[in-house]
Amino acid sequence: MCVHWAGGASTYRFAPRHSFRLLYRKLLAFYPNGFKEQLVESMEQTFNVSIILLPIALGRRTGNHDMANAIPTQRNTLLTNPGSAAMISVIVFLSPGILPLLDSVGWLSLDRLFNGLNPEVDYLPGMFLSLGFLLFPVAAGITAGGPIIRTLRAGGSLFAHPINLIIVVFIASTFAIGLANLIIDQWPCFIGVPNCD
Repeated sequence: MCVHWAGGASTYRFAPRHSFRLLYRKLLAFYPNGFKEQLVESMEQTFNVSIILLPIALGRRTGNHDMANAIPTQRNTLLTNPGSAAMISVIVFLSPGILPLLDSVGWLSLDRLFNGLNPEVDYLPGMFLSLGFLLFPVAAGITAGGPIIRTLRAGGSLFAHPINLIIVVFIASTFAIGLANLIIDQWPCFIGVPNCD
């Protein structure tokens, strides 16, 4: 691991962390025995934490944020690649469809999963499951829209990733149609019609 000091022309090189630990253990040998028996374990833990925090502190100080990250930034991940982001969003969008398939085979009862043992009583886990399944399309839309947003920020065209754009438009239009149907269905209740359902 190398650390390049931004302030001057000199370059400081740090040895790997295990070399620091070995050197620290050798230095602890010079301490008196009573002192070592009482505090050596806590001192080693403090030293180990400082070895972990040293690159982060130096990276923040010099402005080299890649050095401060424990995991280096990767530019070509699955979610930044438009093709893989489109595939992942389609898989995420269609994954709740496994539940009706399992219900039709008889491996899972959807009524029991969402309504509990007694359907006449409110079942809180079923409500959270329903809300969670509504978030699957949202996650799929965000995943598919990521490459479009990055392209637009870089000055590219909206139509640079047409498959991702189709996925985002489909999910957004599905939510818009669902919201419009809900408003149309509940409109009598909004305007005060008695006995609306």
